[in-house]
Amino acid sequence: MVVLFALSDPTIRYPYIGVQLSRQLPALHGSDPMTVMLSVETGTDMVTEEELQTQEPVVQDEYSLFMILREELKSQTESAQVEYKVERMESEQWAWQEAELNKLSAQTQIFPQKGAQAPKLEYPKESTMASEEVWTPLISSFWPKLPDGLQRAGRSSWQDRVTFKEKHPLTKELTPVNYNLVYRLESFVNTERGLLANIVYVGSITEGSEVDATVSVRGTVKGFTLIEPDTGRAYGGEYRIEEKFMVKKPNLPVLRKTTYQGARFWRPMFYKMAQEQPDAQQIPQPQATTEEKAL
Repeated sequence: MVVLFALSDPTIRYPYIGVQLSRQLPALHGSDPMTVMLSVETGTDMVTEEELQTQEPVVQDEYSLFMILREELKSQTESAQVEYKVERMESEQWAWQEAELNKLSAQTQIFPQKGAQAPKLEYPKESTMASEEVWTPLISSFWPKLPDGLQRAGRSSWQDRVTFKEKHPLTKELTPVNYNLVYRLESFVNTERGLLANIVYVGSITEGSEVDATVSVRGTVKGFTLIEPDTGRAYGGEYRIEEKFMVKKPNLPVLRKTTYQGARFWRPMFYKMAQEQPDAQQIPQPQATTEEKAL
């Protein structure tokens, strides 16, 4: 009886036996708030090939937003539609008011095992903060890919590729960009609302295979998401992104657009826990397998 009782306790069963991470779509419905702190620093400069290795990128624009998003879920048989609308927004800059970012909404589709699709955005005016390159990593952190089978903390890893479109800094045409991610079930966190799985991820950023030879996109992404194992709902997390979008043409300087992004998010009841989480840059990086390194 003691053994059966112990095995029924998630704090014992998950760490020692493992857990089936699942996204139960019927349990994910209705409306729920999500608090987000989002920052973006970006700049564009012209440098020679030699200066690419030695000259630090410039940052011309800085944005920081505090948002409360209203998450609306509508579950279907094999997927669920999710929409995020801004309920409240604050910022140190006035640019968000000029762009009317408080009227922005994002829609995506989620599945039991796959990660969320790149969001479709609706907004009144063009803005750096109203772009797929800002909202795709945010939505992907809310709904990361989940693996099949029993997972063990510290031993299980899996991979995914998130593709979205970013504006070319010269032509403004949409250019496909890939986030090549490696996930790892790092540990379990015991909270007042139950046991959460701490999923750590790292990855590289590259241009899509179909872009022309003058475009080169390089960067890194790393972060973590705390999810409820039985429903796949994210309760908190954060990430950091560094990206360089470069245009190299013969006999011309290299156009370099540099973007640094950071985000921390939590559901309101997990505010204290979010404050206590380690900085995303200090999160242990999962060790990629030979197959994962080929990403």
